[in-house]
Amino acid sequence: MPKIINKTMLKTGKCIQCNKRTQGKDNAEFLCKSCSTIKYEIEIKQIMNQITEFDFGWLCGIIEGEGCFYKKETKSALLNGQYCYPLCGFCLMSTDHDVMFKISNLLKINLLGPYYSNKDRKSVWSVQTTGQQALLIMQHFKSHMSQRRQVQIDEAIAWQLKGKFKVDNV
Repeated sequence: MPKIINKTMLKTGKCIQCNKRTQGKDNAEFLCKSCSTIKYEIEIKQIMNQITEFDFGWLCGIIEGEGCFYKKETKSALLNGQYCYPLCGFCLMSTDHDVMFKISNLLKINLLGPYYSNKDRKSVWSVQTTGQQALLIMQHFKSHMSQRRQVQIDEAIAWQLKGKFKVDNV
């Protein structure tokens, strides 16, 4: 029986930055996880450095009042057991479309919504991210947050940095 090849299957290649063998989707420009993370960190730092002092202060206030820093887990069953992939997350939600649009543009995060689009409720919009992007945003704003928020950020970051771990079968 012939093997069916899915176009989204992973291809093996060499990282265009460090020449390390890696896998990527059907794409000639392979980046290993390390080089991809470094590239992404540079992009986030550039985004944060472009925010004016006024907008940064405004964002700190919005995040302090309405922001959410959380821990998320994704479980996956593999041949040798079940594993947890911990992620940290950052989210803001509001019914004010113009405010959420501005936050989305400042942080370069997609604006999601509207949710609850009916006559009985106002539409809700959100800006949310997980993983490395959330971790970098949290680190950038942490020193400007209240002590309670700083503890939430520390816990969420520590959760993600824990890395993949095996879950005992229940």
